[in-house]
Amino acid sequence: MLLKVKFMSSERDGWEYLEGPPERIEVDPNILLTDLSKEINDVFGIPEGRHHAFYMDNSRRPPYEHVYSDLPDEPMYKDERGIKLSDVLRGEKFKYEYSFSDGLRFQVTVKEAFVQDAAKQ
Repeated sequence: MLLKVKFMSSERDGWEYLEGPPERIEVDPNILLTDLSKEINDVFGIPEGRHHAFYMDNSRRPPYEHVYSDLPDEPMYKDERGIKLSDVLRGEKFKYEYSFSDGLRFQVTVKEAFVQDAAKQ
């Protein structure tokens, strides 16, 4: 699966280096959301150690029915542990937020979805 990841905004200064053209990331559709977060952070050079969330309905507004995070005790988020991207993908776009105190927001667009084991058919 080929994803296009574009930095959208931040609530604090100091993240200007994230601005620029979208980055492309190729991932297995069965990647765990926890690992996808690490992939995005690695590509953009973002340090680890802060919480994040995936807004799979591409909206940051309530109801928060399709939001997954590494904050399992937060009632508005679903626990992402063990959750695969392919199991929660709802459309061609979703949002990723990293570091809630800084509010780093990214738009993720699915550019190509590869059919696994297509050669076997």
